[in-house]
Amino acid sequence: MIALFFGMAFAGGLHGGIPVSGVPGIGEPSFLTPATGWTAAVDGGWVRVFVGPTEAAGAEWYDRMLESIGAPPPVLADLAAVTDAAHGDGATLVSFRDGNVAVLVRVQHDARAVADTLRAAIVDDAPALATPTLSAVAGQWRVDAPGAVHLRYTGGRGVPFQRGVFTEPPTEIVVWDALGRATAIMR
Repeated sequence: MIALFFGMAFAGGLHGGIPVSGVPGIGEPSFLTPATGWTAAVDGGWVRVFVGPTEAAGAEWYDRMLESIGAPPPVLADLAAVTDAAHGDGATLVSFRDGNVAVLVRVQHDARAVADTLRAAIVDDAPALATPTLSAVAGQWRVDAPGAVHLRYTGGRGVPFQRGVFTEPPTEIVVWDALGRATAIMR
C-alpha cells in the first residue's frame, strides 16, 4: 500500500530538475532568468530547459514557449503518452512538459533524440533548493548559497575575483543549482 501511494506521489510530476552539466550531447549552460530557465547548445541547435517550483509554473512556461513558436506545432502523441504534454515535428522541434520540468529543443535534425536524452536525465530525488542569504561581514556583503553553480546579481558592487562578495550590496541575487533550479532574493 505504501509503495502504491509513493508511486502516485511521483505521478504528480514534481521533479528535482535536469542536470545543467554532464548530460551527453548538451553543451555548457547559459542561465537566463528564473522565469525563463537555462539554455545550452547541442549539435545543430539549442535547448531551453525550465524547472519550476510547481507543476503550474512548468505549465505556464510550456504554454509561453509554444506561443512564441507562432503556428502551433502538432501534438507528439507517443511522447505525450509518457509526459504531461508534447508537441513538435520530431525532427527539428520538440517541446515537452513533465510536471514542473519543461523543455524546448530546436535543432537541424534529431530533435526527438535530444528530447529523449533530456527526459531521461530528469532527476526526481533532490535535496530542497537552498535559498541564498546576504550578510554583512567585516565591512563587506557576502552571499551564502550552498549548492549554487551560478550566481547573478543586480546592483551592488562586486569585489573582483571573489564570487559572492560585495562592497555595496546587490538589490537582487539569483542563484542556480546543479539541477537547473533558480532561486532569488531581493533586498
